[in-house]
Amino acid sequence: MNRHLSGVETCFLASDPLYSQLSSTLVKDVARFGGDLAPFVPLPVLRALGQEAT
Repeated sequence: MNRHLSGVETCFLASDPLYSQLSSTLVKDVARFGGDLAPFVPLPVLRALGQEAT
């Protein structure tokens, strides 16, 4: 439909089922309030955010 309406092609990337019901808004809210993101994001994301477990 996007291509038909605007000429833009889209690509669907399926996530790991572990994270499939998780929204970026939830992750941002947890991070904003200083919560532990480990249960919600993969290790490379934790590393990028400086929250890697020691």
